[in-house]
This record gives sequence, structure tokens and C-alpha cells, in this order.
Amino acid sequence: MQICRPIAFTAALLASPSVWAVPTLVGVGDVSPGRTQWRQIDVRSGGMARVTSAQPDAMGGTGSLELQLPAPGDDSFRAEVEILSPDTALHPGRGLIPAQGGYGLVSDLRDLLVSWYRDSRSTAWAGLGPAVRVYIYDPDLGVNGTSSIMIWEPIYNGYAPRPARAVPVDQWVHSRLDDEIFWRQPLYLDGQRVPRGFCGANPSECYDYSKRLRDWGFGPRSVIFGFSISAGSGWTGSFIGYVDNFNLELNGGRTWIWDFEPGAGPVPAICETREARRERRRQARRERRRARQR
Repeated sequence: MQICRPIAFTAALLASPSVWAVPTLVGVGDVSPGRTQWRQIDVRSGGMARVTSAQPDAMGGTGSLELQLPAPGDDSFRAEVEILSPDTALHPGRGLIPAQGGYGLVSDLRDLLVSWYRDSRSTAWAGLGPAVRVYIYDPDLGVNGTSSIMIWEPIYNGYAPRPARAVPVDQWVHSRLDDEIFWRQPLYLDGQRVPRGFCGANPSECYDYSKRLRDWGFGPRSVIFGFSISAGSGWTGSFIGYVDNFNLELNGGRTWIWDFEPGAGPVPAICETREARRERRRQARRERRRARQR
């Protein structure tokens, strides 16, 4: 039995909430700057973020999202793509606000699955792999609400530069992020943009590497309104990696699976069976156990 249906790239994300109840798979063929869906937001110093056929995904697709950073690597080297929910807009004095609840409540999050890959040609620290950010808005924190970027990275989830705990190379790794460690980067506090040096001045507000997403104490009306996928910055050495089959599932059957496939505009989507998705979950659990045992 399939849990998704092929659907046009734009239509899937502009659907009404009643349509969102149908599990939806979106074929993503482009991440050019300025696009209203997945888009490049921070690609610099020779970094690259684009959908290519260089490494087909593990689900039978023909490509994936490719991230590259050239050597020697430093704070300026970065490659990042982002997506915001269709109802999110910037409101002066209030910040980024998803007016209709974004993708859904944080408390309704059931699964956040992603498949990622580190190429053995990479020379960056062996504990590094693609990072995933989850954007969360809490309307009840402050008069004008507060938004935060929650950051998942392999190096804080069992991997490390030393060989025994290195990120696997030349193979797809399936991770279930909703049950793993995230650190925090506040975005807007009570509607005001957080200055760049906030985390350095308030490390306890950001650099806690012991909390899962649910442990950060979000209010009952907090919602998810966006995601990003990135490599860099501050990585020494080169990096080549891939990401695909980004899967968000909320209670009530609301599901999005973004499938990065090369091509222009809407592209055919490959549906994932329920059994295949269960197997991805099992693989994610096995990989998490292996990473923590290293």
C-alpha cells in the first residue's frame, strides 16, 4: 500500500489544509535562488547546492540534493537550501509568522525522517555530515511571539572525527531526527531579530547538546513553519554530500515527502510503500544505536 501520490511541485505546497490531510509526495527538481519552494538561501565561497543525478537516492530515484564545499574550507564556505510553509510571511516588528499554523503543531510531530550521504572524497572532519534545521514559532512566548531554528547535526548524535565513530561514507544513512539531539539558534525574540552574537553571549540558550526536540519546552501552540538543509560553515577541508527523501509526518496522517529529482519544474514522484517507510524507520533506529555505541 502506498502512503503518497504523485502531485505537482507547486500544487502540493499551496493546497488547502483539507487537502493536506492526504499524504503528499513532492518531486523537487530545482533549488534556484528566489523560488517559492525549496530554494538556495546561503551558497557562498564556491559552495554548491543543487539537484543532480550524481548520486541517485536509495528509494529508486534518479538523483538527490547535492551539497559541495571546496577546500580549504572556513567560516565563509557554505551551501544551504530552505523551505517555508506557504502561509509564512515577514511582519515588521513581529518577525516571521505562519499565519495559518505552518505545517502543524510541534506536539503533533510523529516522524521527521531524512536520508543523507557523505562521499569518501570529502576531507572535512569525519564526524560531519549534512545539517537539518527545523523552524519553530511559539505565538505565546512574548507579546509578539518567538521563533527559533532547531539544528540537527550528525556530530552531536553519536558521530565524531575519530575513525571508530566516523560518519559512514559512500552509503545512504537513514535518520529519524525527531528522536535525536538538536541545539537552538533563536531567530526572533518577542518579534525582534536576534543579533548575530546572541548565542556567544548566551550559550545556555543555544548550545545544549543533550536535548531532543521535544525537550526544549515549546508551548502547546508552537508550530513548525520551515526547514533547511546545509553543509558548512566553519568546516575545515572539502565536503561532498547528498540528501533526499525528506519526510515530515504529523498526527492525523498529514505527511510530506520531498523527493529531490533532477529536472525542471514539476517532476514525476516515486511513491514509498508503507513497508518501505517502516524499513527506513528500522534502519534509522539501527543506525542510531550503532552511532551511540561507538
